[in-house]
Amino acid sequence: MEQSPELIEFVNALQILHDPKSNQNDRQFAHNICESAKSDDLRAYRLAAQLVSASLPHHVRHFGFQLYEHLITKRWNALDTNSRAQLKIVSLEIISKWNADLLVEPRFLKEKAVQIVALIAKREWPHQWPSLFAELTSLSRTGDSHCELVLHVLRGIAEGMFDEDQLSDARRNELLVALNNEFSSLFAFCFQVLEEKFLYFQSSVDLEKQKAKCLVSAALKMFETYAPLSSVQVLAQCGLLQAICALLANPDLRGEALGVLQAICAKKCKDVPHEVVTNLVGSLLELCKGGLLQQTDFDFHKGLCIALTDLGQNFWSSFSSQQAIVEGYLSLMASFTNYHALAITALTTPFWRIYLDSQNPITGVNLPPQIHEALMATILDKVSCKPGSDWEDLCGVEEFSDFDEYFKFWGQVKAKVLEIVRKLSNLMPLNSIMFIGSQWQNTLQQTQELLSNGLKALDEKLDSRIEALQSVLENIMLGVPLVNFQNENDDVNGACKMLVGILLSREVHGQVVMASIVRMGLVVLIPFLRMRGGDNGLGAEIISKLLSFYDLFPISSDSSFASNPSRTSLNLADTITMRRRLSAAIVKLAHAMSAHLLPYRDQINNKVQSLFSGGQVTGEETSHLYELLFVLSNPLPSDADRAAFLDNIMMQPLAEWNDPLLTQAMSDPHSWVQGGIAGEMIPSDETYYNLRQVRHRIHQVLITLLCICRRVQAGGGGMGTGVLSPNTKNGSLYSISNHIPSILPNLSTLIKSIHTLWTPDVRTRLSQEWQVLYKPVEFEAAVDPSNAKAGNPAFDLQKGPFSIETRVTDVYTWIRHVRDGSYQLAGIISGFCDGFYMLINQNPAYLENILGLAPAMEHRHLRSILRLFVGPLIRNCPSALYMRILRPVLPSFLSLLLNRLDGGYKTMKDRDSGMSSVGAGQGTEKDDIIFDQILRLLHREVGELVLSLVDEGQGQAAIAAAAALMEVKNGTSQAEVDNQNKVEEGCVTPS
Repeated sequence: MEQSPELIEFVNALQILHDPKSNQNDRQFAHNICESAKSDDLRAYRLAAQLVSASLPHHVRHFGFQLYEHLITKRWNALDTNSRAQLKIVSLEIISKWNADLLVEPRFLKEKAVQIVALIAKREWPHQWPSLFAELTSLSRTGDSHCELVLHVLRGIAEGMFDEDQLSDARRNELLVALNNEFSSLFAFCFQVLEEKFLYFQSSVDLEKQKAKCLVSAALKMFETYAPLSSVQVLAQCGLLQAICALLANPDLRGEALGVLQAICAKKCKDVPHEVVTNLVGSLLELCKGGLLQQTDFDFHKGLCIALTDLGQNFWSSFSSQQAIVEGYLSLMASFTNYHALAITALTTPFWRIYLDSQNPITGVNLPPQIHEALMATILDKVSCKPGSDWEDLCGVEEFSDFDEYFKFWGQVKAKVLEIVRKLSNLMPLNSIMFIGSQWQNTLQQTQELLSNGLKALDEKLDSRIEALQSVLENIMLGVPLVNFQNENDDVNGACKMLVGILLSREVHGQVVMASIVRMGLVVLIPFLRMRGGDNGLGAEIISKLLSFYDLFPISSDSSFASNPSRTSLNLADTITMRRRLSAAIVKLAHAMSAHLLPYRDQINNKVQSLFSGGQVTGEETSHLYELLFVLSNPLPSDADRAAFLDNIMMQPLAEWNDPLLTQAMSDPHSWVQGGIAGEMIPSDETYYNLRQVRHRIHQVLITLLCICRRVQAGGGGMGTGVLSPNTKNGSLYSISNHIPSILPNLSTLIKSIHTLWTPDVRTRLSQEWQVLYKPVEFEAAVDPSNAKAGNPAFDLQKGPFSIETRVTDVYTWIRHVRDGSYQLAGIISGFCDGFYMLINQNPAYLENILGLAPAMEHRHLRSILRLFVGPLIRNCPSALYMRILRPVLPSFLSLLLNRLDGGYKTMKDRDSGMSSVGAGQGTEKDDIIFDQILRLLHREVGELVLSLVDEGQGQAAIAAAAALMEVKNGTSQAEVDNQNKVEEGCVTPS
């Protein structure tokens, strides 16, 4: 047939659009030509009829179908009745005249052709097109190609029904009602095609076999589309469920059959015949037993798991009465949970969650013990498989672009399966605890053997296993009903005691790893120990066992140095970490078992005191151990008993605090930096070691006193309601006030000695190596992470335990910790008004020691002392002593702050404008950043102090502070002048 010029123009335009070599201008011109066809309905209709001719190329025919689609989806309401009727006729003629072989025409072209009929049907059927289904049925008998197209049309009518914007809700409802009335005949027709073509598929070969497969696939796709709209009962009546099970056994068709099964199982139906669902589940179980899973790959397994999960969630009640079916189904779901790919494990968790929630431990749990054990073992394995260096082997067939993505997914799956653990232990607590107990015992034995054979550290796999055991045990404890723990004779308690016994009986033999495992296991048993910790002194035995670890893993009183210089930095770090976590675990366990530990108070107290006297605990450990003692003090029977308890625990640290040797060391800052002044003899290793031990005794006792006073201030351990005095603020104990005269003299001397090191006389005489003392390392590390190793003891030990670098780092670290600790202790004891302010009133030199050399200190030190001491000093001062105590010190101190801020901001302004004064702006960019940061932090601290005075109602204190500021402003503060004379002119401040 001769083509019209218009047709030729469109064919050429389409050729240009589909030619990747066409330039942009030609493509744009061709696109405009094609779009122009849609501007006129009649022209679009005429062109479409010509473009869909079978003699034209596929892409041209496809555009012709697009024009028909445009008329239906965009212009339907504007078309008259005749035009609509003509489009109906044309749409069916396209299918009826489709003479190409079933296997020849491309899929995209057939899909576009049948879409024309489906789109019209969604708008016209059934009322305006009642003969449609009859015509389609008749047409399907004319040949395989027509039969396939008819099946695609039927699928297209239901497909996307809820996604098409042009359909109103009323029209959708009308379609659903009409389809529902036709389901029986429609499904009968499709099932007939499915059955006939499947039999033909089995008996034919080559091309005929391929044609039959195409028709079977088309029928299955149609059922998959209609399954969500229909009822399971109607689908079962046509024989589809049995057919699906048969098709799943066929390697060539099981993929399409699985799609239909997923669509059916995803339905949330009520009143489904139990026999139908039971037969379906039974058939699926038989298929899996017959080797279906072994014959298929990951993608099929994933799809089947989705179908089975939905089947259990939506149809459980339909087959739950058949015990054999239930056990087979649960076993199959457990095997999917145990699948090597985490994605499939995650798919099963919704079913287990719903299923376990539906069980009632009182009326009986329908979960066979072997399924429970299999689930617990699976979950333990999954949690153990923490992604590490072998993450690519672990993820297997799952697609993850990088380690972080896989690790995040593993964490999500871990949370889901641990939730299942809690539900399992709630239903079957004894089985859960017995299982995890045997796992702990086996792993402990394996670890012990490896360590005994010389293994220094656990490999990644075993370490993950132990971590998983802890997580699973913790969630089991959280899931067990409390009523089980409350009943002394409950078998669950017996199993828990057995597990505790396994942990307590394990000999650690000086092995940090084993001690850490025992500690982790005991901590997660807290829900049980909170209830049963008093049984036969079990709680006291646990605390005593953990306290004994301090002796088994000793370090010097200085946590920065190993008592044995030959110990490697790695062993030292491991030991320090283990002891730190041990201290926290002891306190956590003690809080949980506090009521059960009271009868054993003296026994535990003696053990703690022996640790203190042995000098083998660090400052942080001391804090935790005193917390333990405070836990044991609650409840004490009377105020007198509480005061006696406090006096008792204060006795030893106060005696050591006032030891002449420590007193001398606190007043002699030169001994701290001995050998640091140019030309001075460097002390021997033995001399330095002795000096260091004294320093660290000071730090140890300081932390002890700080811990006790802070704990009493917080009112913990029943101490907040002790013997009170009328002038005591915040419920603090009068008995602490009694001890302040034993604390403050040396404390003020210690602070003064620290400040002395910053006076120009001392600072300028120290050698270059010792100038590190004045570096703001804590801020340098924040600005430049490469400085993070500065002050790291394990790092400096690599240079030698007594090298100059190590000595300087040790002194620097000690000064920084003692300085902040001293400020904190001074601020805390200021809250015990009866002792602190009365003593200051009697001896103002103590306050002078603390603040007198403040002008020599750097911005960062002023910030600390302002926050930790000066603020509490002002807020806690009794009103009668405001002028007596605050008046001599506030003007000079506030003047110092004001001058520092003014000078600092002027330096910043000059530096930014390039007009830095002499001696300013000489630092590096990093120095400038640190200077700016510290100055702003100091400014903020000053502002917060002023706000706190107002917010906390400290009216008179605020008035006193304001009066001091007025004196500073008017230049009338003689105290400032006097104070400034105590340090040399030109005091160094950071710039």
